[in-house]
Amino acid sequence: MNEPNGIWNFAYGGNMNPRVLSERRKITPLESVAGRLEDYRLAFNTRGFPWIEPAFANVEQDPGACVHGVLHKLTEEQFARLDRYEWGGVAYRHLELDVSAYDGRRVRARVYSARYVSREKSPSCRYLTLIREGARVSGLDDDYVRMLDRHPCRDTPNMSNASIGLLERSARLRTLFMFLILGTWKAKDLFSSSGNRSNPPTSANP
Repeated sequence: MNEPNGIWNFAYGGNMNPRVLSERRKITPLESVAGRLEDYRLAFNTRGFPWIEPAFANVEQDPGACVHGVLHKLTEEQFARLDRYEWGGVAYRHLELDVSAYDGRRVRARVYSARYVSREKSPSCRYLTLIREGARVSGLDDDYVRMLDRHPCRDTPNMSNASIGLLERSARLRTLFMFLILGTWKAKDLFSSSGNRSNPPTSANP
């Protein structure tokens, strides 16, 4: 369970990488330990930005599957900071799940789960490289690291990590970008539902 002096967060995407969490987001956890989330799988179905980042990581329930990642113990202030970067409560919801640390502990952690999902897509090579690096630096399971290495990725117009860091550090730009992206997502949902109403499904066996 979450301890009085800290909040456990289970990172399975870019936040596994110290270049993202510590250097770019200026969050130094009280403690970090590798862990695995059972009965879930890694999915790249969080809606992204088609011209830059096609999809971000998410976790989906899947009995018998397992997601490896990093348990970060954060102060309340650090978690609130992380939430701002991850658009917690808007783009993501918090799940409270039991995670098995590699050192044998069983930890109750907050896990980000996407609110806006689409069909699975290959992530950008920039984003997947950050995840692969984070997995190696954190000493994740060798088979899991090899799975990440085999996962396909897409070359997209180059947006450097420095540029993304600048966007994240500017509260006004981050807010503007968030509303722009959310508006795009909701518009897609609106057009999709409108199309479904005007074109009802037909039988597969006419």
